[in-house]
Amino acid sequence: MTTAVRIGLVLALCGWCASANARKPEDVFKGQIIILKKPLPLKFKNAEHFIQEVRKNQIDQVWPEDKSEKTWKIEYAAFFAQPLDDVQAEVKFFDVTDKNKKPRFVTSDAQYASRRGDRVLFNTIVVEKGEELFQPNRKYLMRLESKKKVIASTTFMLRGTGPKYSGRVTFSEEDTKKQGDDE
Repeated sequence: MTTAVRIGLVLALCGWCASANARKPEDVFKGQIIILKKPLPLKFKNAEHFIQEVRKNQIDQVWPEDKSEKTWKIEYAAFFAQPLDDVQAEVKFFDVTDKNKKPRFVTSDAQYASRRGDRVLFNTIVVEKGEELFQPNRKYLMRLESKKKVIASTTFMLRGTGPKYSGRVTFSEEDTKKQGDDE
């Protein structure tokens, strides 16, 4: 066997081994929703570049979109262990701030994949502040479900300015009379 043939065989085997061991982003992040600080590029050099970009842009705290602090923009990538057998999934949000309480359901919305069989879903959701909706400085669970089965999830904090209190307490005349009667 000539040296050129040996080198060719070694290179071919190395190439085969590298492709056999190449990691797929869908496998690395399966079952996870990754919240991103900015949208990912439309093209990647290879799978490792894709994985690096996701890790580099991953965040677990979302800050308000503007100074009014009424909305948060959530840019995310969801990775599934199995190919989606539908084009529709449902995203659900739960407030999980209080560990001693049952998670409080906040809202849900339909999300759509490009095609059946996808293992990755990229999307952006804008959530709004409201009494029964989202509040700053609270922890939320975000789940993607397909046919009532959880296929990906994450937790994150919504950041912002919370309610401001003066520290001053005022009692009505009725409150003070009631207090005097109790003693």
